[in-house]
Amino acid sequence: MLQHCALSECTNLNGRGTMKKRLVLIVCALSLLAIGCGPLEDLSLSGANTGNCAKQYSKTEDNICTPCPKSENCYENETILQNFISDVGIPQTYAARLPEISKPLWYLIKEGQDVNTPCYSDGKKSVADSESFFYCPPDSSIYIGEKQLQSFYDRGDNGMTAKLGLKHEWGHHWLSQQLATTTLSAHNYELAADCVMGAIFKEVGYSPENIRYAYDTLMAILTDDPSDIHGNADQRMVSLIAGEKDPTLESCKQIATGEK
Repeated sequence: MLQHCALSECTNLNGRGTMKKRLVLIVCALSLLAIGCGPLEDLSLSGANTGNCAKQYSKTEDNICTPCPKSENCYENETILQNFISDVGIPQTYAARLPEISKPLWYLIKEGQDVNTPCYSDGKKSVADSESFFYCPPDSSIYIGEKQLQSFYDRGDNGMTAKLGLKHEWGHHWLSQQLATTTLSAHNYELAADCVMGAIFKEVGYSPENIRYAYDTLMAILTDDPSDIHGNADQRMVSLIAGEKDPTLESCKQIATGEK
């Protein structure tokens, strides 16, 4: 699994199927082979990034928290850190075009290490590990586990699954900054993150062929499980295309709030 909480623990919605974002929010990773998530309790979604990594990690100039000194690669796969830095650079480049958006901290968590987070799961603070893949609004951080990320790179799709996942999580960051006081359904929140993902692909200069490849990759890893709050293949594809057509991200906001 991607994270330590089961799907049943991640659907903490009120009776009307909506999610009070200042009280309880579930932030889930891109639904690829399984679902990973980190729920929040009694915390404002807006959060505030202090800019500091956990004590066993240091921050690079790319806002990445890593336990590796710049002179060495302490991960299992010697190329994963450089691949991660490159792929994180895509949404970072896009973010520079948007006003008043703070950069998230990106953690690449080494296998065998744990990082405490301010998110909550089942009444307890969540711990991110090498199988994690989620965004945590209270500290504006995206926790990516080495083992999980490597499994995405190992899919043989030129890293497209990893790129999709990282953009999706950055989409959660952007939505959390923009809609901190808004009540959303978990379903719409996930589709809106796919919308942001589509906008990033287009705006950072991906060719139509690369965007088509992203669509094909997304279709290949989706399932039509009706219980998946991320939505079915058709819904996710429509959302991704909406983002591609609207770089202002207003369409993504409308998807999040149910207006579109």
